[in-house]
Amino acid sequence: MQARSRHAVVIGFIAVVALAWFFWDSPERAIRAVLRAGETAVEARDLTAAMSQVSRHYLDENGLNYLALRRALGWAFNRFQGLDVRMYDVSIDVSGDQAIAKAMLQVIVTADCSENRYLLGAAGLPERVTIKLVKEPLAWKVVSVNGIEASRLDL
Repeated sequence: MQARSRHAVVIGFIAVVALAWFFWDSPERAIRAVLRAGETAVEARDLTAAMSQVSRHYLDENGLNYLALRRALGWAFNRFQGLDVRMYDVSIDVSGDQAIAKAMLQVIVTADCSENRYLLGAAGLPERVTIKLVKEPLAWKVVSVNGIEASRLDL
C-alpha cells in the first residue's frame, strides 16, 4: 500500500511540475517580458536594448518602419533628458505565432528646462494602443504599435 501511495505522490508531483512549466513558459508571460524590457530600455535611453524588442519587419499605421523608428527613438533620447513610460491595463490575445496586446500608454518627458510634460497621452487621458507581435525564431518581437496619432505628439 505504501508503494502505491508513493507512486501517486510522485505522479502528482510530476503533474504539478509539468503544469507549472506550461504556465510559467506561456506566450503571454514572454510577451509581457518583451513589453517590460521595451519600457525599461526606453526609460534608460538605451537604443540598442529598445530596438532589440522590435522586429526588422516593423511597420505601423503612421508609416514608420524599423529604421525610421530607430531614428525617431534616437532623436527622442537626444532631445529629452528623461522619459517615463507608463503602460497599464495590458490585455494579450495570442493566436499561434502572432499576438495582439492592447494597453493604455502615457509617456512623460523631461526637457532641457527640467519641466515634465506628456509626449503621449495627457493627465488622466492615456492613449489606447494596439501592439502587434510575432514569434520570431528566438523570441517575440513587436511588428507594429498602432493607435498613436502622430499629429497629436507635442514635438
